[in-house]
Amino acid sequence: MSDDVVKVTKAAFKPAQITVALEAMATLRPLVRSFFYVKNPVGQAFQRYFDQPLAGEVKVKGRKSPLQILIPRLWCVAVDPENGRRIKGAGSKFLKALQAQHVDPKNVLPLLSELLTYFGAKLITSQDQKYEGALMAQIVEHLESVGGVTLGKLRVGETLHSREAITIKRDKQLHYLQVLVDAGIAPEHRRDGGTNMPPATPLL
Repeated sequence: MSDDVVKVTKAAFKPAQITVALEAMATLRPLVRSFFYVKNPVGQAFQRYFDQPLAGEVKVKGRKSPLQILIPRLWCVAVDPENGRRIKGAGSKFLKALQAQHVDPKNVLPLLSELLTYFGAKLITSQDQKYEGALMAQIVEHLESVGGVTLGKLRVGETLHSREAITIKRDKQLHYLQVLVDAGIAPEHRRDGGTNMPPATPLL
């Protein structure tokens, strides 16, 4: 794994911007876990490491200048809040921490921007008409609509993807899933789980 860190434009944010961003991340776990069309949606969400750096431009509602995000290669966005380890197996604990709004206020917008860039990259590079791509499309749509943010541009390695390309890919994947759901041929795998957080867990 890379020893680098995610780089996000330093900025101050209004309480209202932090509130909606926190809500978007807090409601991410229910969204992912309710995606019954794959056996392990949490694992699907965090399973891929990119062998190229990712660069995103995230527009925050009410802020004039967009945030620039740079994610190093082989980076895992899922972090175990108890020990700070970044491994894809920490996806469940990570989502629980987000659901509990267990995030340092100054890190809320940078973390949301990191997640949007990562999931946007997974969406834009997903194969057409695949359930994983539909999950990524739902995540990106959720983070943007609830969090008051927009992924304006995205670079995966040397390839630059426009906002239009991201939107087209998102809509195609969502349409594919809706067709299968409407036809009654989409598989369903259901499971339950709690949301307890260990005491004295450090903030993300």
